[in-house]
Amino acid sequence: MRMRRPVATAATLLSLGSVPALAVAQPAAVAPTAVPVSSVPAYAGPGAVPVSPVVAQPVEPTAPELTGIARREKEDPGSDRAYLARTALVAPKGTVTIQARAPLAPGALGGISASMGRVEIGVSTVLIAEEEGGAFGFNAKVQLLKGRRTALAVTLDTLSPPDEDETLYAPSLVASFCADGDACNTLLSAHLTMFALDGEEEAPVFAGVSFAKGRRGKLVGELHITDNEQESIFAGYLGGRWGGAKLAFDAGIGFAGVLEDDSSSGCIDYCYEDDDPEVIPYPFVGLSARL
Repeated sequence: MRMRRPVATAATLLSLGSVPALAVAQPAAVAPTAVPVSSVPAYAGPGAVPVSPVVAQPVEPTAPELTGIARREKEDPGSDRAYLARTALVAPKGTVTIQARAPLAPGALGGISASMGRVEIGVSTVLIAEEEGGAFGFNAKVQLLKGRRTALAVTLDTLSPPDEDETLYAPSLVASFCADGDACNTLLSAHLTMFALDGEEEAPVFAGVSFAKGRRGKLVGELHITDNEQESIFAGYLGGRWGGAKLAFDAGIGFAGVLEDDSSSGCIDYCYEDDDPEVIPYPFVGLSARL
C-alpha cells in the first residue's frame, strides 16, 4: 500500500505536467487574412448580363475654325479679285483656280492659276472679237503680309498681243482688310496699279478701291482713277457674286469714262464728242471654279 501511493502521486504529477506541453504543441490559431475586393470575381446571378469594362474611344482632334482673311480665302473661289482688280488674298495652298470673265472691250478673259501658299502663279488669254488669235498673259502674286484680318500683296500681270513685240505690264500693290472683324463678310481693298507699255514713256498710275460684301451672295464693286493735266480717266464695276467654296458666278455692269479739264471747251462734268457720251457701260459676267 505504501509503494502504490508514491507511484500514484508521481503518475498524477506527470499527467498534470503534460497538459502544458500538449497545449504548447497545439498549432496556433490562424488569423483571417483580408482579400482585396478587386481580386474577388464578380458574381452574376441567374439571368444577369455580364458587365464588360467600358473602353474610352479615342477622340480625333478637330481643326480650328477659320476666321478673318483665312476664312474668306477658303469660302470664296473669287476672293483673290474684286472683278478685274486683284485683292491681297491668295487661294489656299495646293488649289487650282480657273476663271473666265466677259465681255472685255468686247472680248473674253480666261485664266488658270495655282497657289503655293503665299505665292500664286497663273497664265491667261484674252480673245478679242474679229481678231485672229488671242493675247497671252502671265500673272503672279506674292502675299507679303498676312494677319488675322489684314493682308498685303504685290502682283504683276502681263499681256502680249499676237505677232507683236509690245507687251503691257501692270504691276500693283494692294492691301485688303476685313471691315467687320473675324467674320470677314465685308472685304475692303486699296489698290495702286501702274500700266506700262513697251516703247512708251508714259506709265499712268491708277489709284483704286474695291469691296466685296456678303457671304454666299455678295455685292462687289471697284473704282479706279488716274489724273493728269488734261483729263482724268476712270474705270469701275458694280455687280454681284453668288456661289459657294468651289464655284462662284459674277454678273454686273462695268464702266469707263474720261473727265476732261478744259475750260475753253465748256466741259464741266462730262464731255461729249459727236453726241456720244464718254461714259461707256458694259454688262459683264464671270465664273470662278476652284479645284
